[in-house]
Amino acid sequence: MGKLGQWFQVGANLGILLGLFFVGFQMRQDHQIAIASFQGDAYSSVNAFQASTMGENPARSYAKSITDPSSLTPEDVEVLRWYAYVNVAFLVRTAQLEKLGFAPVG
Repeated sequence: MGKLGQWFQVGANLGILLGLFFVGFQMRQDHQIAIASFQGDAYSSVNAFQASTMGENPARSYAKSITDPSSLTPEDVEVLRWYAYVNVAFLVRTAQLEKLGFAPVG
């Protein structure tokens, strides 16, 4: 094998190394996308459960908390707790998606 053959072999080996690098990079991206997807699914299922526990009209409890907080029933307090949790969970999820680069910052 001459010098030209040796250069082709070096070039082929470099091509293989570059290909492996790109495969590794792609696997890392796929892993990040999978994590974001699993987190999104988890938040969605929790939010769906919480939305179902807030009843048909959570706005009534929210309005009562502003206009006449002393008249809140234990059920109203639970609705407001779930309402707050859903909003905090949304903010946490958005922050995590920003950290992973899947949502615009801010």
